[in-house]
Amino acid sequence: MKSAILSLLAVLVGSVALAAEEVWSGSRTIDAPVAMRGKSLRIAPGTRIEFVGNGSLRIEDGGLDARRVDFVAHGTFTNDFRIAVQNGRVLLADCRFSGMKTFEPSKKKAAFIHGFLYCQFGNGSKVEHCDFTDCSPVMFLNSSKVEISRNLAIRCDYAFSFLNCVECRAEGNEFFDCANAVKVNGTRLSEFFRNRFTDCGIGILLYYCGENRFMGNAFFGGREGMRLWGLGKGGLFVGNRFDSVRYPFSKRDKQDPANVFRDNEVVPK
Repeated sequence: MKSAILSLLAVLVGSVALAAEEVWSGSRTIDAPVAMRGKSLRIAPGTRIEFVGNGSLRIEDGGLDARRVDFVAHGTFTNDFRIAVQNGRVLLADCRFSGMKTFEPSKKKAAFIHGFLYCQFGNGSKVEHCDFTDCSPVMFLNSSKVEISRNLAIRCDYAFSFLNCVECRAEGNEFFDCANAVKVNGTRLSEFFRNRFTDCGIGILLYYCGENRFMGNAFFGGREGMRLWGLGKGGLFVGNRFDSVRYPFSKRDKQDPANVFRDNEVVPK
């Protein structure tokens, strides 16, 4: 009797788990707002997602998992995000994003909230080995332990943006011809290692944050390597290379002296 009850409970638990996830496959056009609450979305490999008009995807209390998926959008989307995830992880691997542009997506018109993909409270999110072309940023807000690794961004205006995050890591990413590549705002205890920036207006913008590590990054061409604006204390800037960059470190405000700058190489034009 006991074993029968346990078997029934296992079936019920399995049913609940299955009901908590929706799976998309094939080709799908999103031309109107799509909202999900209390469940996660998994997009199968080989799927193509196309956003047109006011098409958007919003997931609350659930995550997004996409691997080897093509995302494309036409035109700049105003006053909302193409993809918004709240209280859930974003897991992206080997995906391609093209034309995913937004303008003033925050309804509060907050200048520090931007992006085509917005993830709030997305602890443990990962974006790895994805391609972004002509896109607005992927933005993480109030999230911890986010990993961004081995991605390629071309002609993006802020490919990745971190706001009030902690213990995140961006490593081995490449940025080409981006107006701005990475924004780090109010973020602490995070690491930015071995990223490469080529012909970017600003490689990394640091805005009112400290206790982060920037090591082994390389900047080639462009206007500003790292813009330090209201930099707090405890930052570590070690072993970065600036080749033909007009301003390797541009300081726009008084900086706390408790930051370490060591072994950075500057190669003039």
